[in-house]
Amino acid sequence: MAQSFLTNTTPKGTYLTGVGLFFKTKDLGVNGADPLPILVQIRTMENGIPTNVGVPGAHKLIPASDVVTSTDATGETKVLFDEPVFLNGNTEYSIVLMTLSDQYEV
Repeated sequence: MAQSFLTNTTPKGTYLTGVGLFFKTKDLGVNGADPLPILVQIRTMENGIPTNVGVPGAHKLIPASDVVTSTDATGETKVLFDEPVFLNGNTEYSIVLMTLSDQYEV
């Protein structure tokens, strides 16, 4: 899943420390298997489509146990990157979520 956004608050760019995500469901594991994590990335966009080019430092693997769920978007999962990442001004980026599980709903 991906969601695009535009960095238009400052023409020179901005620093991003993390993102807030809202999950309805998460992976619970099946038949005794450990729940699968979800990878959060910030990627560049080209012609309105996320590229395979990630912003350096803007990725985090989130264990299912750290994912907060709620049915009314009151529970936020805060994803903090290891260090602030720079995003160019007036540029379109995307938040990309990847997992091998089909149990996550965002």
